[in-house]
Amino acid sequence: MKTMRREIVPAQLIVPAIPILGDDWVASRLSGEAGRGGAARSIDIRGLRTSPASVDGAERLSRAVLRDLERAVHCGDRTSIWKALRDRPELILVGGIRDTLSRWIANGSLRAPRGRPRGVTSWSPPVVAALVNHLLSTNAAGCREHAFSGLAALGLSYESAKRLYAQAFREQRFRPLLLLDEDKARPVDDFDLRWMAGAERLAPGAPIVRSTYDRAAGGVVTTNFTATD
Repeated sequence: MKTMRREIVPAQLIVPAIPILGDDWVASRLSGEAGRGGAARSIDIRGLRTSPASVDGAERLSRAVLRDLERAVHCGDRTSIWKALRDRPELILVGGIRDTLSRWIANGSLRAPRGRPRGVTSWSPPVVAALVNHLLSTNAAGCREHAFSGLAALGLSYESAKRLYAQAFREQRFRPLLLLDEDKARPVDDFDLRWMAGAERLAPGAPIVRSTYDRAAGGVVTTNFTATD
């Protein structure tokens, strides 16, 4: 929840994450034990690491993204709308534009632009960033350039690995968004004040750790929330 003066506005903070890969999985892929060439059919992910994010920064970016999307909807610019949804599927959560986009998707009028490259790579930029970081942190590669070259065992050329790594940190689609549901804003009442007073606050140097059972993961998953300075 986000408080704005004396109102409470429901919000969703969407933060893209870079996976933390299992040591055994990376080693087996690089050694060729799991097959050579092409992309992996499955990836052993042991955790997630997000880039530093702030609510203010996420809100500024989300307002700019939504402004561009609403302009494209108003002008009927299907190409821009498709690209926006392709890069940020969470935009379909915005109530003000969801009905229009859902109708266009249902009747087939929102289609991929002609000539759009397909199947350029099966590796997503955040996964490539995770692989490069893993090789650096385990000293399997002395620098990023050596890490890019080392990914050839996974079917990635040096140039492709370098480009995908840069994308993970440069492109807006891999930055956090704060989606506000301002239509559901309501005045702060006594219950809200008691809830906020009892909430555990995340502060630099004081991480919050929570463990929950995840059926999909088949065990207990521990999440460590850490605030940056």
